[in-house]
Amino acid sequence: MGNSPLFLLLLFLFLLLLLLAPSEAEEESAAPKGRKGRRPRQNVSLFSVIRFPNDPCVGSGNKNGTCYTREECEERGGTGDGGCASDYGVCCVCEWRSFGNPRKCF
Repeated sequence: MGNSPLFLLLLFLFLLLLLLAPSEAEEESAAPKGRKGRRPRQNVSLFSVIRFPNDPCVGSGNKNGTCYTREECEERGGTGDGGCASDYGVCCVCEWRSFGNPRKCF
């Protein structure tokens, strides 16, 4: 079996795996100081979650509102009137109805 093509192929694959596998020294040097072993794997997301406070804001026409995402503003019955939070949000303004009752907002 010393010279069979299958034996040579298996030997080649084994040696290739040994060559490509990181050694313990490489793993320890990659870990932060004070910790031994492997570093935790960090997942990279294609989407980032942007969070910002729902602070008061002033929309166009000097209307007072609260900074929400466009979806949150629509769910609350408001109208996006200008940007806030570096344009990640909208200044959500509630219009007044007749009889002085505000829309379901905030």
